[in-house]
Amino acid sequence: MNGKQRKAAAKERKAKAAVVGTAEPQQAWASKHVKGGKREAPEEAEEADGAGAEATVHSIKEAHMKKAKRKTELKQLPPLPKLKAARMRPTRDCECGCGEKTKARFAPGHDSWQRGLMMRLERGMLDRAWMEENLGAGQIAAIDAKVKEAKAEARKAAKAAKVEAAETVVEEAEEAEVAANDE
Repeated sequence: MNGKQRKAAAKERKAKAAVVGTAEPQQAWASKHVKGGKREAPEEAEEADGAGAEATVHSIKEAHMKKAKRKTELKQLPPLPKLKAARMRPTRDCECGCGEKTKARFAPGHDSWQRGLMMRLERGMLDRAWMEENLGAGQIAAIDAKVKEAKAEARKAAKAAKVEAAETVVEEAEEAEVAANDE
């Protein structure tokens, strides 16, 4: 039986069920018994009159409802996981000096703003007078602290470069001495 034939048969069954006034006859076959390896419908479902089929459908529905109720009664939901108490992070002032309260080091975007100001100061695009005129005391202090840190890091880098250059000179002198001894 191909798909078109099955659809036609299903329409025909629905039309017959509508005429008789019962549920779809296919529902009467919901509770099938297996006998000798073959499926056979219960005897009540084979009755031709509509009242008997309807009674069978209702008894089948009741049986399914009882079975479903037993299944739901047996199942229990697993216990819900224990929630940890939310860790409250203390608020502090933004490190750019604006005075805004934040849970991180900077308020959103303020680290870039401060870095940009430091770069402009370093390149000579801004001067101290402009900062004192347009920024608050906290912001100026924060920028000064960052500039001081940057200068300290630059001094460390310069010192490390000098040490490395001195080590290179010493190594070259040792190599020259070894070469002179070999000759």
